[in-house]
Amino acid sequence: MSFKEDLQTFIDFLKNNDDHESAKKEYRRLIKTYHPDHAPEQDKGLYNDYILLINKVYAAGKTKTKETEIETEPQSKSKVYTFTRKGFDGKDYVYKCANYFDYLYKVARNEYHTGHEMLHFHHLNYMDRKAIDQNSLEVMQHYWNAIKCYKFILKNCKDPVILSSTDFELKMTQDAVNNLARSLTASDGKGLAIS
Repeated sequence: MSFKEDLQTFIDFLKNNDDHESAKKEYRRLIKTYHPDHAPEQDKGLYNDYILLINKVYAAGKTKTKETEIETEPQSKSKVYTFTRKGFDGKDYVYKCANYFDYLYKVARNEYHTGHEMLHFHHLNYMDRKAIDQNSLEVMQHYWNAIKCYKFILKNCKDPVILSSTDFELKMTQDAVNNLARSLTASDGKGLAIS
């Protein structure tokens, strides 16, 4: 069975099945089957994308984290983009962005760091299995948002300053996704396995 057929079968399964344990079992089967660790060297990038799609499908409708919307129309030169981030002190910090790609880069970094902080919290404070599964989906959604932004920047941006960091950040986020997927499939039922 091809990945496309496997993924469609999983989508149909999730639509027609409310059993959390069965869904988790099927999710873990797919993650093990398509994890980049099991891919030939030349296909590792493709398998990274497979993992992202599997996680996106599994997380759809199950998290509080919304998917980041990306504007695909040509951006106006006169439009001002601002990025707002809540600091550790609870205050809002507003950054003026040079252009839309600078804005997306800041969004992506924030999504990655939000997911990373959530994951770090999980490792320090063992929750019950259901809470870890649910919160791990939210971490994956944050990572997915970051990767979506990074890929859009790499495809469309011409600014060498932004591009120089984006490729590195994308690889770092993909590694985080793979590590989390590996931890979830290797967990013992008591908490996330730390790799």
